Amino acid sequence: MKTIIIKFLGGLLLVLTAQQAKAQIHNPENAPYLGTWKYQSGPNIFRLIFWEEPDLTGSYCLMGHYQMSHLVGNVETIVYTSNPQNVPPDQKMSHALIGSVGVSGFSGTYREIHDGGSNLKGSFLIQPVFVCLGCVEKLHFKAKKMEGVRFGELGQPNDFVIPNDIDLVKE
Repeated sequence: MKTIIIKFLGGLLLVLTAQQAKAQIHNPENAPYLGTWKYQSGPNIFRLIFWEEPDLTGSYCLMGHYQMSHLVGNVETIVYTSNPQNVPPDQKMSHALIGSVGVSGFSGTYREIHDGGSNLKGSFLIQPVFVCLGCVEKLHFKAKKMEGVRFGELGQPNDFVIPNDIDLVKE
């Protein structure tokens, strides 16, 4: 019995250590943007999820995915996501947003990649919104589509489908 308890505690320690290592922040400038951010308009909930990844130079950039869901009562149903669970891993996009933190905020490139989306590429800027000390953390998200000629499929949206120019709160 004592051996089983020791093995269990050892396994638990290993899992907790792995979770802590995964949650470690490599670039302190990225810290304010990491995690899940939420914008809600009526029953529609839009989320941006950000994490750090090493780039080719050894520094850490931010990558992200997005998700739109619909809330009815207490039941939330995913409408679309850039990281669908039913797609084989070798066919998934590793990210929909990628960028770095600079003087003006967190900026980079965005691609709308969900089923039914525009498949447009563009840029984005995310900036902290200061409300007051002790208030809920907020970010402002604005995406801008790439200019130029676009050859798309019939029926495909001509603009981003995701909410744009919005404030999100930390979830």
